[in-house]
Amino acid sequence: MVVLFYLNYNDVHDNINSINDGYLNANLEFTYPTGSKKEVFNEVRKPIQPEPNPVSASGLYVFRLASKGLRSFTLFLQASLNMKLDFRTYLAKTYSPDHSGELKKGYTVASKAIERFKHLTNQDSTKFLLVQLPDPFQLDPNWVEAAEYKYDMAIVPDHPNKIIEGICNDLNVSYFNMYPAAKKYIEDNDMKFPYFSHTCDRHPNELGHRYLATEIHSYLKNNNYLNY
Repeated sequence: MVVLFYLNYNDVHDNINSINDGYLNANLEFTYPTGSKKEVFNEVRKPIQPEPNPVSASGLYVFRLASKGLRSFTLFLQASLNMKLDFRTYLAKTYSPDHSGELKKGYTVASKAIERFKHLTNQDSTKFLLVQLPDPFQLDPNWVEAAEYKYDMAIVPDHPNKIIEGICNDLNVSYFNMYPAAKKYIEDNDMKFPYFSHTCDRHPNELGHRYLATEIHSYLKNNNYLNY
């Protein structure tokens, strides 16, 4: 079985980058890999070579200590402010019903990628499920209201979910939308932003990993993906 996780902002914008990086041609066809599922998995499993350790900076100890202290202070500020002050235009546009231009191209690439995964998994009848993970911004009514005011655009929190669900339905791909359950869990437990994520970025924290694992396991079991 293959479970593909989809993140609203990251994946649609990374898809645009994949065009610029040459992974797709002008017709939005994948330039690599063109082989079997085994070839794809072997490529993914290749170990990443660690970068060589940089040579320690020379200089007086006090200056090196000050540099480390400044770095620590910068990370502290990021952890304190990054999530709360994240009003990037392209983040807001992800949740706008008007997804023309580059964003429309990103969803086209998403459709091509999901279709590619379906083709690969069909080669040996592997089960394929796409799970759309909840994003802390779409779960936060305060961010939605502030983004609408700042950019003078409509923000529909579950708009990306409807697009991806439509793509999966067209391709006959199993789809699990985690947004409704996550929103209910947050409201029932009176959770505060950023909910399941770290304060410094949108990666899941310990509670987030536990919640996601529990919900996905329940979905797999209730839909007969598991044999126990």
